[in-house]
Amino acid sequence: MKIRSIASVVIIAAFISTGCASYNFSSYTPTLQLKGTGTIAVASVDQRSYVLKKENDPSYISTARGTFGNPWSEYTSNEEPVASEVSRIICAALNKNGFSSQPVFVAPSADIQEAENALKAKNSAKSVLVQIGEMRGDIWMGDRCYVDLKVRILDEQSNLLAQNRVKFEGSAGMSFGKSGAIDNIMGKIKVKLEELFNAPDVVGALQ
Repeated sequence: MKIRSIASVVIIAAFISTGCASYNFSSYTPTLQLKGTGTIAVASVDQRSYVLKKENDPSYISTARGTFGNPWSEYTSNEEPVASEVSRIICAALNKNGFSSQPVFVAPSADIQEAENALKAKNSAKSVLVQIGEMRGDIWMGDRCYVDLKVRILDEQSNLLAQNRVKFEGSAGMSFGKSGAIDNIMGKIKVKLEELFNAPDVVGALQ
Protein backbone atom coordinates (compact mmCIF):
# COMPACT_ATOMS: atom_id res chain seq x y z
CA MET A 1 0.00 0.00 0.00
CA LYS A 2 2.88 2.41 0.80
CA ILE A 3 4.51 1.81 -2.58
CA ARG A 4 1.17 2.39 -4.30
CA SER A 5 0.68 5.66 -2.41
CA ILE A 6 4.14 6.89 -3.37
CA ALA A 7 3.45 6.03 -6.99
CA SER A 8 0.19 7.98 -6.85
CA VAL A 9 1.97 11.06 -5.50
CA VAL A 10 4.63 10.84 -8.23
CA ILE A 11 2.00 10.62 -10.98
CA ILE A 12 -0.05 13.51 -9.59
CA ALA A 13 3.05 15.66 -9.12
CA ALA A 14 4.06 15.05 -12.71
CA PHE A 15 0.53 15.94 -13.82
CA ILE A 16 0.53 19.23 -11.92
CA SER A 17 4.03 20.20 -13.02
CA THR A 18 2.92 20.29 -16.68
CA GLY A 19 -0.26 22.26 -16.06
CA CYS A 20 0.36 24.71 -18.92
CA ALA A 21 -0.64 22.11 -21.55
CA SER A 22 -3.95 22.82 -23.29
CA TYR A 23 -6.68 21.24 -25.41
CA ASN A 24 -5.83 22.67 -28.83
CA PHE A 25 -8.19 21.07 -31.34
CA SER A 26 -6.27 22.41 -34.35
CA SER A 27 -3.35 20.15 -33.42
CA TYR A 28 -5.61 17.10 -33.84
CA THR A 29 -7.15 17.63 -37.27
CA PRO A 30 -8.40 14.26 -38.55
CA THR A 31 -7.00 12.62 -41.66
CA LEU A 32 -9.82 11.96 -44.14
CA GLN A 33 -9.71 9.33 -46.88
CA LEU A 34 -11.53 11.35 -49.54
CA LYS A 35 -10.77 14.02 -52.09
CA GLY A 36 -12.91 16.45 -54.06
CA THR A 37 -13.48 20.02 -55.15
CA GLY A 38 -17.06 20.78 -54.17
CA THR A 39 -18.42 23.27 -51.65
CA ILE A 40 -19.37 21.94 -48.23
CA ALA A 41 -20.93 23.67 -45.22
CA VAL A 42 -20.15 22.12 -41.83
CA ALA A 43 -22.09 22.54 -38.59
CA SER A 44 -21.79 20.79 -35.24
CA VAL A 45 -24.53 20.67 -32.62
CA ASP A 46 -23.55 20.15 -29.00
CA GLN A 47 -26.11 17.76 -27.51
CA ARG A 48 -24.15 16.88 -24.39
CA SER A 49 -26.70 16.73 -21.58
CA TYR A 50 -24.64 18.74 -19.09
CA VAL A 51 -24.19 21.54 -21.64
CA LEU A 52 -27.90 21.66 -22.51
CA LYS A 53 -28.75 21.78 -18.77
CA LYS A 54 -26.17 24.56 -18.36
CA GLU A 55 -24.28 22.47 -15.81
CA ASN A 56 -21.10 23.06 -17.78
CA ASP A 57 -19.86 25.50 -20.39
CA PRO A 58 -19.93 24.64 -24.14
CA SER A 59 -16.11 24.87 -24.07
CA TYR A 60 -15.83 22.11 -21.43
CA ILE A 61 -13.78 19.18 -22.71
CA SER A 62 -12.37 17.25 -19.73
CA THR A 63 -12.33 16.67 -15.99
CA ALA A 64 -9.05 16.39 -14.11
CA ARG A 65 -8.79 15.17 -10.52
CA GLY A 66 -6.55 15.85 -7.56
CA THR A 67 -4.93 13.43 -5.11
CA PHE A 68 -8.20 12.33 -3.55
CA GLY A 69 -10.26 12.42 -6.72
CA ASN A 70 -11.53 15.99 -6.25
CA PRO A 71 -12.53 17.16 -9.76
CA TRP A 72 -12.13 20.37 -11.72
CA SER A 73 -13.27 21.18 -15.24
CA GLU A 74 -10.96 21.90 -18.14
CA TYR A 75 -11.79 23.74 -21.36
CA THR A 76 -10.67 24.19 -24.96
CA SER A 77 -7.42 26.12 -25.27
CA ASN A 78 -9.10 29.20 -26.78
CA GLU A 79 -12.26 28.83 -24.66
CA GLU A 80 -14.31 28.39 -27.84
CA PRO A 81 -17.26 25.94 -27.78
CA VAL A 82 -16.33 22.33 -28.47
CA ALA A 83 -18.87 22.25 -31.31
CA SER A 84 -17.20 25.22 -33.02
CA GLU A 85 -13.78 23.59 -32.68
CA VAL A 86 -15.07 20.33 -34.18
CA SER A 87 -16.52 22.21 -37.17
CA ARG A 88 -13.25 24.05 -37.70
CA ILE A 89 -11.05 20.96 -37.76
CA ILE A 90 -13.47 19.10 -40.05
CA CYS A 91 -13.31 22.04 -42.44
CA ALA A 92 -9.52 22.08 -42.21
CA ALA A 93 -9.41 18.36 -43.05
CA LEU A 94 -11.79 18.77 -46.01
CA ASN A 95 -9.97 21.83 -47.37
CA LYS A 96 -6.66 20.00 -47.17
CA ASN A 97 -8.15 17.39 -49.49
CA GLY A 98 -9.34 19.84 -52.15
CA PHE A 99 -12.82 20.83 -50.98
CA SER A 100 -13.99 24.37 -50.32
CA SER A 101 -15.67 24.14 -46.92
CA GLN A 102 -16.82 26.64 -44.34
CA PRO A 103 -17.95 26.23 -40.73
CA VAL A 104 -21.48 27.25 -39.73
CA PHE A 105 -21.79 28.02 -36.04
CA VAL A 106 -25.03 27.30 -34.19
CA ALA A 107 -25.98 27.79 -30.54
CA PRO A 108 -25.87 24.79 -28.16
CA SER A 109 -29.61 25.24 -27.75
CA ALA A 110 -30.22 24.79 -31.50
CA ASP A 111 -32.15 21.71 -32.57
CA ILE A 112 -31.41 19.63 -35.64
CA GLN A 113 -33.91 21.48 -37.83
CA GLU A 114 -32.39 24.84 -36.94
CA ALA A 115 -28.92 23.52 -37.76
CA GLU A 116 -30.10 22.11 -41.09
CA ASN A 117 -31.74 25.43 -41.96
CA ALA A 118 -28.49 27.28 -41.18
CA LEU A 119 -26.58 24.87 -43.41
CA LYS A 120 -29.07 25.14 -46.26
CA ALA A 121 -28.80 28.94 -46.17
CA LYS A 122 -25.14 28.65 -47.24
CA ASN A 123 -26.18 27.20 -50.63
CA SER A 124 -23.32 24.70 -50.62
CA ALA A 125 -23.38 21.59 -52.81
CA LYS A 126 -23.20 19.38 -49.72
CA SER A 127 -23.66 19.89 -45.99
CA VAL A 128 -22.21 18.08 -42.99
CA LEU A 129 -24.06 18.01 -39.68
CA VAL A 130 -22.20 16.58 -36.68
CA GLN A 131 -24.20 15.77 -33.55
CA ILE A 132 -22.07 15.65 -30.40
CA GLY A 133 -23.83 13.41 -27.91
CA GLU A 134 -20.68 13.07 -25.82
CA MET A 135 -17.09 14.27 -26.02
CA ARG A 136 -14.98 14.56 -22.90
CA GLY A 137 -11.98 13.20 -21.06
CA ASP A 138 -11.46 12.20 -17.45
CA ILE A 139 -7.96 12.27 -15.99
CA TRP A 140 -7.08 10.53 -12.74
CA MET A 141 -4.66 7.61 -12.42
CA GLY A 142 -5.26 6.93 -16.10
CA ASP A 143 -6.78 8.80 -19.01
CA ARG A 144 -10.35 7.98 -20.02
CA CYS A 145 -12.30 9.26 -22.99
CA TYR A 146 -16.02 9.32 -23.79
CA VAL A 147 -17.25 9.94 -27.33
CA ASP A 148 -20.65 9.64 -29.00
CA LEU A 149 -20.81 11.25 -32.45
CA LYS A 150 -23.25 11.17 -35.35
CA VAL A 151 -22.75 12.66 -38.80
CA ARG A 152 -25.38 13.39 -41.44
CA ILE A 153 -24.42 14.22 -45.03
CA LEU A 154 -27.04 16.32 -46.80
CA ASP A 155 -27.52 17.60 -50.35
CA GLU A 156 -28.36 21.22 -51.17
CA GLN A 157 -32.05 20.55 -50.47
CA SER A 158 -31.27 18.97 -47.06
CA ASN A 159 -32.01 15.46 -48.30
CA LEU A 160 -30.11 12.80 -46.38
CA LEU A 161 -27.34 11.18 -48.44
CA ALA A 162 -25.51 9.20 -45.75
CA GLN A 163 -25.08 8.97 -42.00
CA ASN A 164 -22.80 7.29 -39.48
CA ARG A 165 -22.33 7.01 -35.74
CA VAL A 166 -19.32 6.15 -33.58
CA LYS A 167 -19.17 5.63 -29.83
CA PHE A 168 -16.33 5.04 -27.42
CA GLU A 169 -16.09 4.79 -23.66
CA GLY A 170 -12.91 3.58 -22.03
CA SER A 171 -9.20 4.02 -21.52
CA ALA A 172 -7.32 6.43 -23.74
CA GLY A 173 -3.98 5.37 -22.26
CA MET A 174 -1.74 6.07 -19.29
CA SER A 175 0.38 9.18 -18.92
CA PHE A 176 2.76 10.75 -16.40
CA GLY A 177 2.06 14.40 -17.15
CA LYS A 178 -0.63 16.82 -18.22
CA SER A 179 0.55 17.09 -21.83
CA GLY A 180 0.55 13.29 -22.15
CA ALA A 181 -2.96 13.05 -20.75
CA ILE A 182 -4.24 15.68 -23.17
CA ASP A 183 -2.50 13.96 -26.08
CA ASN A 184 -4.13 10.64 -25.15
CA ILE A 185 -7.62 12.14 -24.92
CA MET A 186 -7.40 14.39 -27.97
CA GLY A 187 -5.71 11.63 -29.94
CA LYS A 188 -8.64 9.31 -29.20
CA ILE A 189 -11.13 12.01 -30.28
CA LYS A 190 -9.16 12.43 -33.54
CA VAL A 191 -9.32 8.68 -34.19
CA LYS A 192 -13.09 8.63 -33.61
CA LEU A 193 -13.63 11.57 -35.97
CA GLU A 194 -11.63 9.68 -38.60
CA GLU A 195 -13.81 6.61 -38.09
CA LEU A 196 -16.91 8.79 -38.37
CA PHE A 197 -15.93 10.36 -41.70
CA ASN A 198 -13.97 7.56 -43.34
CA ALA A 199 -16.92 5.15 -43.41
CA PRO A 200 -17.53 4.11 -47.05
CA ASP A 201 -21.08 5.56 -47.19
CA VAL A 202 -19.91 8.94 -45.89
CA VAL A 203 -16.92 9.06 -48.25
CA GLY A 204 -19.16 8.19 -51.19
CA ALA A 205 -21.70 10.85 -50.30
CA LEU A 206 -19.11 13.61 -49.96
CA GLN A 207 -17.06 12.87 -53.08
